[in-house]
Amino acid sequence: MNRKKYSWYKIFNSEAEIKLPENKIGVVEVNGKSICITNFNGEWFAFAYSCPHAGAPLDQGCIDSKGNIICPVHNYKFNITNGKIANFEGYYLKTYPTELRTDGVFIGIKKEGFMSWL
Repeated sequence: MNRKKYSWYKIFNSEAEIKLPENKIGVVEVNGKSICITNFNGEWFAFAYSCPHAGAPLDQGCIDSKGNIICPVHNYKFNITNGKIANFEGYYLKTYPTELRTDGVFIGIKKEGFMSWL
């Protein structure tokens, strides 16, 4: 059973407030951390700002037609839903859950610390 616990952070008051064209990558600050966001096929996704390979800023990359995040430096492709690298092995892009609620758009940051897996 996967029972990860998250702290949820409101990033926008409503989806209409987000001025980001579909398949483009934006950046939000969440709890002192830069996180990329994008809308792919009508769904919001959030992922790490820096590529795990060479640290390139992923907001300078793009989203392909299959929903892969493409790094602007070495063209590494990461799956938008789980962060797994598509064209090599060994790298994993951190992803964050998003929720569209009646009171806004939220990103979940996994709680850390002793017994955080409960």
